[in-house]
Amino acid sequence: MIITTLPVTLISAIGGELGMNIADNPGCTRGFIIYHEGQEPGDAVSANIYGRYNERDGDYFYNYTTGAQNTKYYVKAYADIIGSRVYASNWESFTTGITIPTLVTKSAGDVTYYSAQLAASLETRTWGTHPDITSEVKASRRGFCWAYEGYPDIDDNVIEESGEFSYGGYQMALEGLESGQIHVVRAFAENPQGIGYGDRIQFTTGIPEIEIENVRAERNRAFMSIRLYGEITEV
Repeated sequence: MIITTLPVTLISAIGGELGMNIADNPGCTRGFIIYHEGQEPGDAVSANIYGRYNERDGDYFYNYTTGAQNTKYYVKAYADIIGSRVYASNWESFTTGITIPTLVTKSAGDVTYYSAQLAASLETRTWGTHPDITSEVKASRRGFCWAYEGYPDIDDNVIEESGEFSYGGYQMALEGLESGQIHVVRAFAENPQGIGYGDRIQFTTGIPEIEIENVRAERNRAFMSIRLYGEITEV
């Protein structure tokens, strides 16, 4: 029996389609072993054993979907015959892609007449089901975009910071707002794959009873303009 590991196709952020070719098949079950960069071949584990015991020559495929993004993997096919295991003579390698960031926009806190405290969580974890993988796809920007309606994006009002950001929570203060207005907010983050947005949330700034519009000094006296809110019940 001759086994050949085929090049991996349909590569995604979490895996790809593994393939093998079997010639002179006397009847076997089939599978793959796989390990990622940073491990040794002896650390490889079975990706899957599948297929019924049969004698068909040809190509066999398995959709591997439990990998980590931005990680290089090595894969080798094998076949189990009664009492023994036969490996392919070759390894194939592939590197998984990355996905745009996934975010959760949290409820606004400490809402005042003119400001609010915003919070979000960058949920994209880069090592999938492999806790020993330490490579990360970091976001280069993160922040919040806001508007008065609709689904705000980075073409609307934005507060942000730049750097290298791993998964986890972050907070920012949104200031200089207009009182008595509904504000719609979405968290966002960007990595090399693109920009991801969280769900939108909204909050309404309060209305002060008295709003000072202007203060000026003239001949040792102070003058101010004020705006009153509410209903007039007596004059």
